[in-house]
Amino acid sequence: MARSHFPPRLASQRFQSFEVSKLSREVDPVLALLYAELLRARRELPREQQGEIAFDEDERWLRVQRGSFELVCNFGEQELSLPAGRVAGQRASHPSSKGSLLRLGTHPAVTLRRGRLSLPPLSGALLMPKEPAV
Repeated sequence: MARSHFPPRLASQRFQSFEVSKLSREVDPVLALLYAELLRARRELPREQQGEIAFDEDERWLRVQRGSFELVCNFGEQELSLPAGRVAGQRASHPSSKGSLLRLGTHPAVTLRRGRLSLPPLSGALLMPKEPAV
């Protein structure tokens, strides 16, 4: 039988990693509500393939268009503010550029005011058109 020998420091790190990685039966009610809302929102999305994808590696954001919906994610460590329906000056070619509603945000501080989307660090938002596409 093969045995691996780790220095005591690495063996301790492996045990700590194991301990913090264990699944528990504890339920985070806020996270459970977010998952439920994400599943509801998914049913509203058109079945078509995504449209335009835009990103900025330096500012650490991603935008994915799916039909008239727009998913915007902030992977950065700073708050991000972008025009809704536009990313870095690129005009979106879908109805949300004429007015968007915040369908859901992954964090309570996600806001959409006067056409500007504000995302705290490590958060995301799903925008939908004010009026359904015709």
